[in-house]
Amino acid sequence: MLQQRYFKYLQDYNNVYEMLVNNFKSNNVNNNMIPAEFEYCFCHSYSDIKSMSRSGVWEDEGNIIGVAHIEFQLGEAFFEIADGYNFLREEMLDYSEKYLRGTKEDGKEFLYVKVPQHESKFKEYIEKKNYKYDITYKCMYMPLNKDFLVELPKGYKIISIHDGVDHAKLQIAKQLGFNHKMEDIKGDHLANSLICATGPHFIPEMNYVVVAPNGDYVAYGGFWYDKRMDLAYLEPLCTHPDYRKKGLAKAILSKGMNECRKLGAKYCTGGQNDFYSHLGFYEYNRYDWWYKEF
Repeated sequence: MLQQRYFKYLQDYNNVYEMLVNNFKSNNVNNNMIPAEFEYCFCHSYSDIKSMSRSGVWEDEGNIIGVAHIEFQLGEAFFEIADGYNFLREEMLDYSEKYLRGTKEDGKEFLYVKVPQHESKFKEYIEKKNYKYDITYKCMYMPLNKDFLVELPKGYKIISIHDGVDHAKLQIAKQLGFNHKMEDIKGDHLANSLICATGPHFIPEMNYVVVAPNGDYVAYGGFWYDKRMDLAYLEPLCTHPDYRKKGLAKAILSKGMNECRKLGAKYCTGGQNDFYSHLGFYEYNRYDWWYKEF
C-alpha cells in the first residue's frame, strides 16, 4: 500500500541513500541524483537542513520508493524514484509545488524542476502547468583506465585534509575559488568547512588542497566514493582567481582520479564546463531544468 509523508532526515537518510545505490546498480534512469550527490546535500554550508524536512517521501509496504526533495534551498525540486514507480512523478511535482516553492526578494514564489531528457511525457505535463524550459545540464564522466600525470608549478604542493589543515582558512579559499568577493564571505568559517567532512563517504585522504609557495591555500578538490559502485564523485573543485591557468585544478583532479582508481572506481564524475571536456571527460546523460513563477 502506497503512503506519502514528510521526510525525516535523521531517520530516512540511510534508507534513501540505499535506494539510490540500488537504482544506480540496476541502471535506473528515473533519478536526478547519484547517491554521492544526495549525500552532499547534507554536507554543504549552503544547505537549509530545516527546509529539507519539507521534502516528501513515498513508501510502499514501509519501504521508501520515492523522494521529492531540495538540494540546498527551497525553490528547487529533485525526484528520486525506485524501479516500477515512475508513475509517481506527476504527484511528486504537485507535492513540490505545494511544499518546496522558493520566494524571491520581490515576494514572488517560484520552483525549478530537474527533468531527465528522456521524460517526454512528463515534459508535456509540466508545459501544460505553465513551466518554461530554462537550461540543459550535462553529466560528464572520465573513464579511469589509465594513470593521470600530476604536475604542479615549482614551489607548489598538494596536501590532503587528512594531513591537517586550517579549516577556517580553507573555507575562505573555497569561497574565493567560486568567485565570491572577500567582503561577502561571512559566517562561521570553521563550521562551514567542517560540515563537508561529516558525510559517511567523505574521504579526508582524498580531499586535496594546493598550497602556494607563500603558504596560501589556492585550490581545492574533494572526492567521494562508495566501494559498492564503480563511480567516484568529484565535488567541489575550485581555484583562487589569482592562481588560475597554472594547472592546479588539473593536478588535483589527476591525483584524485588516480587514488579513486586504486580503490576500484572505473569512472569519475566531472562538471559540465569546457575545462572537463578539454581534459577528455565524456557526456553520459542530460537533464533539463524547467521553471515556473506562481
